[in-house]
Amino acid sequence: MGKNRLEAFSDGVIAIIITVMVLELKVPHDSDFRALIPLWPVFMSYVLSFIYVEIYWNKLQYASYPSRGGCVVIGTLGLAALLAGCTPNPSKADEELQIQQTVLRYQFEHNAAANKYAIFCIALSKSETASDAPAKLIQGLNDATHKAVKSSDCDAHMDNGVTERSSGKPALMLNVGKVNWVAKDEAVVEGGYYENGLSSSGNIYHLKKISGVWHVVQNHMNWIS
Repeated sequence: MGKNRLEAFSDGVIAIIITVMVLELKVPHDSDFRALIPLWPVFMSYVLSFIYVEIYWNKLQYASYPSRGGCVVIGTLGLAALLAGCTPNPSKADEELQIQQTVLRYQFEHNAAANKYAIFCIALSKSETASDAPAKLIQGLNDATHKAVKSSDCDAHMDNGVTERSSGKPALMLNVGKVNWVAKDEAVVEGGYYENGLSSSGNIYHLKKISGVWHVVQNHMNWIS
């Protein structure tokens, strides 16, 4: 195998490794700096792994560019690749936000319990836990007939149900999970509601993008109480 072919092979392997590593980085759903805090362990793992791979690649390239100037060029290219890998895809993040809003609006209109409330406490579910939904997601749900607030602004009780803390008015807790992509124009999202200890459910929503707009095409109930 010639020298040029060996360099091309090693560059290709390094490029694949870097691509696989960056796939673990997720775009935060909120523009607030605090949204980055839960992501720092994954980000630091990515940076440290990238540095290790960059050092290995630098040693391989040093054979072709042994001068000090060559090392500077290689280091600059590595830094550019690191920054490029950290650049989020805003279009996908906005698309996932639209999908989650579609699921929540579907619950506004098709959930029997939702017809009794004007205030909705929105939570973002993650496995067995839930947290506040992003501010941008909540803002897009407010209109003349629906008031959406953070889940942390509400109190939930087994017997008395859910109330908005500031007003003391009854509310309904709605949750939506992460977007699982099936195809470019098809996705699956988990969600549900909580009214009280005897009224709640968990659902799976199947969505499709039709004429540029996301629609819930199937609603499967996982459990109900």
